[in-house]
Amino acid sequence: MLNCYEKRIIGAIVKIIVLKKNNEFVITEMGTGFIVFIEDQNNRIPIILTNKHIFEITSGHTALEKVDIFFDGIFTSLKVKSIHLGKPNNSIIYHPNPEIDLAAILIDEGQIKREQLEAYSFEENMIITDADEEKVTIGDNVLLIGYMLGIHSVTSNLPPYTRKGSIATTYIQDVPLKSDFVIDIYSGYGMSGSPIILDGDHLKLLGIQKQAYNADAFGSVSMKTGDKILDVNDIRACTRIPIHTAVGIKASEISDLKLVVLKRHRKK
Repeated sequence: MLNCYEKRIIGAIVKIIVLKKNNEFVITEMGTGFIVFIEDQNNRIPIILTNKHIFEITSGHTALEKVDIFFDGIFTSLKVKSIHLGKPNNSIIYHPNPEIDLAAILIDEGQIKREQLEAYSFEENMIITDADEEKVTIGDNVLLIGYMLGIHSVTSNLPPYTRKGSIATTYIQDVPLKSDFVIDIYSGYGMSGSPIILDGDHLKLLGIQKQAYNADAFGSVSMKTGDKILDVNDIRACTRIPIHTAVGIKASEISDLKLVVLKRHRKK
């Protein structure tokens, strides 16, 4: 049975559905995020932490149409709770370093209270400290909690998926960026933005997943006509095979993002 601490963490995980559009069609993408209350003097500001690449506009997409956030309500009720951002571009804040794949979504504290979601969140004191970072070693157990595409559809109300793995590189070394570390764990699409939690006597936020690695197997279709085999080069296939490796962003990067969030919040 889950203890209260574990319920608080799992209940804080949210599914993020992003709609991007161009002149011809709309594409739907799915990611993961989690509620964090950050401290500002005597105030507690609720945000959702996730990856910024979920929202970025790439070639072929001209606008961020809509962002929906789903709280599956596994510990509150069977009804799926949700937040629909009216102006998503005004609610999303990127990390000040463009190389850091982190973003914060500003959410209304009143809605958090109305939906009774205050009990399900990360607090700042759950983020690993600089002193504790020095104790993290290769092989330490970690948990990854999020919504994996295939297991969780856009419309399902299944609870988030928890995987167990271990740290695969020295946490304090630069691999390949100063902010990155590698974990040995099964992950996949939809898990971007999932919290990586150090599994021990006290669960600590170690980082945020930004990428799961896959091996790509390419092929093409051939057709046989009589004695001749015709290559159909324009019909190709790519199978992506998970290789049990993911990259995380160190939780220490949250502090720089917090400064930008506080600056925006104080302007309200």
